[in-house]
Amino acid sequence: MDFMGFVVAGPDHFYASGHPEPSQDLPDPVGLLESTDGGRTWTPLARTGASDFHALAVTSTGIHGYDGADLLSSLDGGTTWTSTKPPVPVFAMAGAINGQVLLATSSQGLARAADTGLSWQQDPDAPLLQLVHFTTAQLVVGVGPDGVIYLSRDAGSSWAEAGEAAPAPEALASWLMPDGQVQVVVVADGRVLLSADSGLTFTS
Repeated sequence: MDFMGFVVAGPDHFYASGHPEPSQDLPDPVGLLESTDGGRTWTPLARTGASDFHALAVTSTGIHGYDGADLLSSLDGGTTWTSTKPPVPVFAMAGAINGQVLLATSSQGLARAADTGLSWQQDPDAPLLQLVHFTTAQLVVGVGPDGVIYLSRDAGSSWAEAGEAAPAPEALASWLMPDGQVQVVVVADGRVLLSADSGLTFTS
């Protein structure tokens, strides 16, 4: 499977979208796929043959995918979908699994929806971010195309600069540690960079 979009919805619970391999008897695009066994098996869930989601996000109330033109949101597990148009050409999205806020990054800036993607606002004061990841419902880590790390403690309403990882980041993840620090992982330039101090310093 050639995955174009992928998101973790919970332990061993994933959603993905993309294109089938020639040996797979699936429509192209595959629409939205779901795995509940850690990615060992995948089941077509919705939009089969209709949607190629290059950005996916999950919130407490739904699944959200961007297909290059529209943001499609389902609040009933993929049975029905609502279409909206974010104010930016979306590059990547992130949502809080236990919250309702969605963030979308783009070359034109950050967009934010506080109502599970129904209405969007572009934030002219936000830093230019390439990837974002919700650590908790309120704590968000972002990384710019230059590798600079930013933290938000109000679900993306405001941001504070931390340290620097590496330019052209390809992947971002974060976890809240027992000591209150945020562990941040950035993949860039073929390296996996790790920060144990909320993005201030990184080692590879």
